Amino acid sequence: MITPRTRHAFTLIELLVVITVLGLLFALLLPVFLTARERSRQSACAANLRHIGLALQMYSSDNDSILPTQFSALDSYRSNHTLYLCPDGDQALATDYQYRIGSLLSVDPDQPKQTPGKMLHPEPFTVLAFCDSHIRNKFFPTQSPGEFIVLRADGSVSRVHAEQTVQWSYYEGRWFPPSSPPTLNSSIWNVFPGEPWPPSFEK
Repeated sequence: MITPRTRHAFTLIELLVVITVLGLLFALLLPVFLTARERSRQSACAANLRHIGLALQMYSSDNDSILPTQFSALDSYRSNHTLYLCPDGDQALATDYQYRIGSLLSVDPDQPKQTPGKMLHPEPFTVLAFCDSHIRNKFFPTQSPGEFIVLRADGSVSRVHAEQTVQWSYYEGRWFPPSSPPTLNSSIWNVFPGEPWPPSFEK
């Protein structure tokens, strides 16, 4: 007599245990994957800023040490059309990077417009450009987790944690340090560790 084979199937409890274990593994590994993805995007952003630094050096060499007032002047020195876009950025703007030199020249009313960049002599640790797309709250970065990625005048690119920056303000030709009382209609400037501030202009 042939005995029928019994088919073994998962019970409901076994299925629930498997689903629970898989859910726990996913919950444990998700932060690791997200961190790795963010680090990869920050590395791509840092590479963009390095290329921008090289383009600025080439532009300066070709133009009697003058720095451009905006990134569009570097178009002939770039090979990648996405160079000005951070992977974590808006992607709808012309650039996701803050070009510090152009902004500094625009706040000084005594700068002769015919020689943009000629009167500003950035020291090696001066930040030429930076990315704030990795900061949770761009208006209050010192209270937010995340990092700036900065390009300095010596060509180096580094990550700076938001809590390491201080905020100066500029109003009617004067710079006010972080300890100063807030001034209405002043512009806020993030200043990075080791950066000489306020910037020096040659009149």
